[in-house]
This record gives sequence, structure tokens and C-alpha cells, in this order.
Amino acid sequence: VIHHHRTLLTMSSEKNKNQEAVGSGGSRKDATDQARAMDNGYVIELRRRRLQISQQIIDLVHELLGTKELKSRFSKFEREVILSQKTPDGKVSKFLDLLERKGRDTYEMFVVALGYVKPELHLLLRQRQANGEPSPGSPACEF
Repeated sequence: VIHHHRTLLTMSSEKNKNQEAVGSGGSRKDATDQARAMDNGYVIELRRRRLQISQQIIDLVHELLGTKELKSRFSKFEREVILSQKTPDGKVSKFLDLLERKGRDTYEMFVVALGYVKPELHLLLRQRQANGEPSPGSPACEF
């Protein structure tokens, strides 16, 4: 009886949320898609700025991975894989690939860590965040 009551309450709660989303001019799916797009804004920024970021951190990957902000975000195995790449370009590429998969929090810690090793890039990325992340269709602006 208790389990059945909880199920009914859960169903009722979900129904109310869906009605609120639809009542405010959009569906629950639209709200979820919008939240997901905002959360993935850092991926768009990383992809759009990949060449500029790569060029500016090419010799700093080892140092970045050693910062307290990123050391706990990358496993020992991941750090070894990154640092085992034969060329600086390979290290940067592997680092950025993994960074993109780690999520917004790790990206934020990357930007913080840049403050220690590449302050000018840190400021540029922070400025972009303060001005709002670009939408997927917006034109890229240069650093």
C-alpha cells in the first residue's frame, strides 16, 4: 500500500511538472533540451577555440595536469596516456579530447588552472563566459 501510494505521488508530481512546462509556453522536453544545450556550451567553446587553445598551451600540458584544480580531475592513467603521446601536439590533442568528455565542472577548473600558467588565455575564456556562451549557430569571433 505504501509503495503504491509513493508511485501515485511520483506520477502526480511528474504530471504537474509537465503541465507547468507546457503551461509556461514549452514542453518539458524543450526545457530539458534547453538545459542540456546550456550545459554543453563549454563543448561548443572548446571545439570552436581548439586551435587557439592548442597553440597557447602546447608546452603547458604537463604543468596544467599538475595543478591542484586538474590533478584530481584526471586519473593517474589518464595523465599517463596524455603524457605518453610522442609529440606536444599529440599531448594537447589527447588532453583536449579528454577535457571535453569530463564535463562543465572540469572545464571550469581548466579555466581556473590557466590563471596560473597562461593568464592571458584565462582572462579571454573568462571574458567569454561573462559575456554569455555563444549559441551553436552564432559566428565565431577571434581571440
